[in-house]
Amino acid sequence: MKIHGIYFLTAFLLFSHGAMAQENTTSKIEQLIEFFEQWNYVDQDKIGEFYNSIDQLAQEDPVKAIEYVRKRVDNVRDSQEKMILESQLLQELLKQDPENEFVLYEYGYLLSLSGYRSEAITIFQKILKINPAPEYMHYIHFSLGAAYAALDQPFEAIAHLREVIPYVDRVNKDTAVGTHILLGNSYDEINEREKMYEHYKAALQLDPAYAPAYINLASALNFDKKYEEALPRALKGAELAKSSFAYKILGNTYKGLGKVDESLEQYQKAVKLNPKDKVAFLELGNTHVQLGHYDTAKQAYAEALALDPNYMPALFGMGWVSNKLSNYDEAVDYIQKGLRFDPNDGFGLKELAYAFYGKEGSLGLDEFEKVYLEAANLDQKAYQLLVEGKLKDAIVILEQAIQLMPYQPLVLMRMAYAHYHLNDYPAAEPYLRKALLMNPYNAELAKNLACTLNRMGRLEEAYEIVRAISLKVPESDAFKKLLKDIQERNAKNLVFE
Repeated sequence: MKIHGIYFLTAFLLFSHGAMAQENTTSKIEQLIEFFEQWNYVDQDKIGEFYNSIDQLAQEDPVKAIEYVRKRVDNVRDSQEKMILESQLLQELLKQDPENEFVLYEYGYLLSLSGYRSEAITIFQKILKINPAPEYMHYIHFSLGAAYAALDQPFEAIAHLREVIPYVDRVNKDTAVGTHILLGNSYDEINEREKMYEHYKAALQLDPAYAPAYINLASALNFDKKYEEALPRALKGAELAKSSFAYKILGNTYKGLGKVDESLEQYQKAVKLNPKDKVAFLELGNTHVQLGHYDTAKQAYAEALALDPNYMPALFGMGWVSNKLSNYDEAVDYIQKGLRFDPNDGFGLKELAYAFYGKEGSLGLDEFEKVYLEAANLDQKAYQLLVEGKLKDAIVILEQAIQLMPYQPLVLMRMAYAHYHLNDYPAAEPYLRKALLMNPYNAELAKNLACTLNRMGRLEEAYEIVRAISLKVPESDAFKKLLKDIQERNAKNLVFE
């Protein structure tokens, strides 16, 4: 009995010593974290001391160790300057111990938060090479899933985040809720709506006061036009978050319900809170348009364009309002700039045609709508004839369409195509020039004009035309390629298709 008592006492003392050691280590880590919270600058010695303690704790409880590392990141994530400094300190530690998985984890986590997601993924994968089955694997999966989600790779994100679900009762609440939110977002991207709703609702069950879950759920319901169902969620999200994004989602919900005045109020709150939100200014402009406040709408669109001069929806919005105010030259300018980003956008091309007609003063809005539809129907018939190779029959139909509506670049290009493939290059040229005059940043139109001029031995002239346009759109890869093809006389690419 005495022997058994001695063994029991020895085991008890060993256990007590281990527990006390872990408690002392944990206490030291918490003291260091408290120290970090009080000081903006942390030197190499303090970080080294922190990670020595983390290594000691990891021998007994690696999951708790990784949670303290994540808490350390929370000390610095509110400041880009702090994150840069922390990254530099971590890099120094990794020079001394390049396979310290806890230092690597924080470094990867910081990289991900700083926007370097691909680099972060490489770091997390390196940890798994060092330790293929860490006890904190669920945190690795979460971090990888979050990084892939930020890179718009939903399938990879889902694969990792689903591995976290069995452990949601073992991770902290923020990670558990975040897992469901990221899964909801990823399922949204691949249009699996039921699973998306399931995870947003699961996030709310874990934390009924988590604003992003209400906001994301309301946004998804708005997309599915379930505005009545979205409203209580959008209201709760706005109440909890009081953020520009939350007010914007609530504005969208009210707009879907036909409550224009209420939606206007929410967009006004959104731009007041975040005067750098171009989408909120766009929605504010659109709502003023609904209310007939055209001058005020222009001001909102102008704010959006001040933030992003290439914001296509705001350029089209300005064009539309300019048309309504009979400022047709201004409308043409805005719409042409918008068509740089999508030369075949249906709304933009229709507003462009209306602006050119407005300059002539030949058609009212109702008559324009009727004539535009008739011309579009004729164009579809002609297109089918072109597909069938009936070029002359197509020309007859296209002549009718152009007579009705002469300001449609695509119709003019189809007419040029028919003449080009009948080897009547001089007949094709004026249609292409007129189309390019209306839609001057359309690289396809420019290429087809170059092809036509080339057939007539005027490639140098084509080069000058294309070069003049490319100077106005230096960012356009399509125009750069076209210029190169013309310079190199690359006949294979200079084909009117």
